[in-house]
Amino acid sequence: MQTSATPLWILTAIAAVAFLPRARAPRPVWLYRVSAVLLLIGLSLAQAIQDRRSALAIPNLAPQIVQGLRQRMQPGDLCLLERAIPGAESVPAFTLPRDSRTPERFEFAYWSRWYAGFRYVLVSQTQIRQNLERDAAIARHFYQRLATDGRIVEEYGDPVSYRLFEIAPESTWRQPLTREELAALQPAPELAPFLSGLGSLYAEHGNRRAAMVLFEMGVRLDPQSDALANNLGSIYLLEGEWQEAARIFQSVLDRRPDSPEVLYNFARALFELNVYVRAETMYRKAIALRPDFAAAHYELARCFLQQDKKLLAAAALRKYLELEPNTPRRPEVEEVLAFLASQGVRAPASGSGVEPEME
Repeated sequence: MQTSATPLWILTAIAAVAFLPRARAPRPVWLYRVSAVLLLIGLSLAQAIQDRRSALAIPNLAPQIVQGLRQRMQPGDLCLLERAIPGAESVPAFTLPRDSRTPERFEFAYWSRWYAGFRYVLVSQTQIRQNLERDAAIARHFYQRLATDGRIVEEYGDPVSYRLFEIAPESTWRQPLTREELAALQPAPELAPFLSGLGSLYAEHGNRRAAMVLFEMGVRLDPQSDALANNLGSIYLLEGEWQEAARIFQSVLDRRPDSPEVLYNFARALFELNVYVRAETMYRKAIALRPDFAAAHYELARCFLQQDKKLLAAAALRKYLELEPNTPRRPEVEEVLAFLASQGVRAPASGSGVEPEME
């Protein structure tokens, strides 16, 4: 698709004619003003055409960008995308939220400290120009930090539409985000879902501490968000903070008593606190709501073994193998079943269960 530049030439020509020397009457003031306005309109149209071409180039550049990210990124690396890139779902990336009608709605997302765990940042030249034209202070500071702490490792498009920056590991950008920094921020209506998405990405790729501080802030901003609370409790579980995990899951169950995932996670915390009877009750409730919940059958078997309920443990383990026949735990489970069959008991090691259910 081609966009004609004819209007720009016409307007430029009209503006130029106004300034041609004339032998007779001096040019009126209104003609200067009209010419200036026409020239500005022409320049605006030229920029709009360039932006339109950049937008049309995104689908063409997307495969090249995604392929480049796949080749560069190592396990644990994260990439920040200033604009959505088709196909980028296949790489560990987070896209800045954007509202073209009310850009200030998501200005908080340009705080560079959110992305302390990110190695790469892909910026859009069109978006940079738009942010600088409306004098968005936080975005301007974001670009300044990026220029200071990062280096350009790839450019895409001709002329350049996107630049990929790599952030130096020793830079201040990469210093871990702290609870004290978050406490100083002003709440925003869109902040809680933003924290949920960003925290989930951190958690998924191994940065549990960053996920924890983001989920904690999200729960403070939106105490009624069950997803945020469940995710925070799951991180507490993974970090071995059993009491905090149990407290969080109990609060979610008070509002959402029929969630199999939350019941399961609450039971995990209770098990680690040696509260086996109540943990068994929670596992049973989770399975009643979701009979094919394989992880709950496995953990319930561990709970039975701790209470010396051998037959129930064997039944739960067999159900687990029925639901997950290809589980990597199969040799371990079969060994336990063999011990139970000969009246020996050996529960799987504590902490070897399935990871918490996150939302």
